[in-house]
Amino acid sequence: MNPDLHGAKYIGDGAYVRMDDDRVVIFTSNGLGTTNRVVLEPDVLVSLIQFLKERIGALSIGGRL
Repeated sequence: MNPDLHGAKYIGDGAYVRMDDDRVVIFTSNGLGTTNRVVLEPDVLVSLIQFLKERIGALSIGGRL
């Protein structure tokens, strides 16, 4: 079993998320090991959240949600 899965939450499509100190780690796993990994530091996470708020707002205004 992939040791990175300990304490991680499955979010779909083979992707997991967990906290590593003050960073968010998003990764994919094939069950044996991590195959891709993205570490989001706090300022990057804030930028991602802002992007998602803007994008979701645009989708709801356009009637897609």
